[in-house]
Amino acid sequence: MDFMGSLRRIFSKLWELVSQTVFPKSGLEKLIETLPAEAFLTRLPKIRYEREGVEAILPYREPRVRKFIELIKYKGNAKAVSLGGYLLHEATLSIFSERLLGRESKFILAGIPASKKRRRERGFDQTEKLCQAIIEAGGGEFLEWRPKLLCRKKEAAAQTEIKSRKERLSNMKGVFAVTDGESVAGRTVVVIDDVTTTGATLKAARRAL
Repeated sequence: MDFMGSLRRIFSKLWELVSQTVFPKSGLEKLIETLPAEAFLTRLPKIRYEREGVEAILPYREPRVRKFIELIKYKGNAKAVSLGGYLLHEATLSIFSERLLGRESKFILAGIPASKKRRRERGFDQTEKLCQAIIEAGGGEFLEWRPKLLCRKKEAAAQTEIKSRKERLSNMKGVFAVTDGESVAGRTVVVIDDVTTTGATLKAARRAL
């Protein structure tokens, strides 16, 4: 009998019970868990917003979308991450469908890396989770995921703490570096982030690439 495995399962169940008592699930969490994926996704308002090469697929100011993103960003909710990966997979396929025809090489998939502080606080990197979910949703057929392609050369203030667009752009200057530049030369790279407002973070990643 696997004693340690049984013990871990017992502690896991106890922690789940305590978590649900101390931190009860929100209405949206319950909705995500009970509704079939397609039924839940049809309830989210979609957009197709593009500016300077940055594309958004959900309107973050909409309350349901904000709650959905928060479940991914701060809680790493497995069902929400899976649904987010499915949405991003479908959006990426739609955006690049014509360019994918007849190609032998895959596009590269990379996520905006979380800061060390955020990773320590949350215990995970939400964009890594989203990229993995994209691959699991079928993205592996046309995307090659590079988990460590982008790295942070320096830490910057959280973009949510800065209101001015000009200051946000300045805050992200020189933050990112590419770990293996030669391997991406001449390739198309799809960069994923959970939230974009001014686009400063994604633009900084694009400059590094």
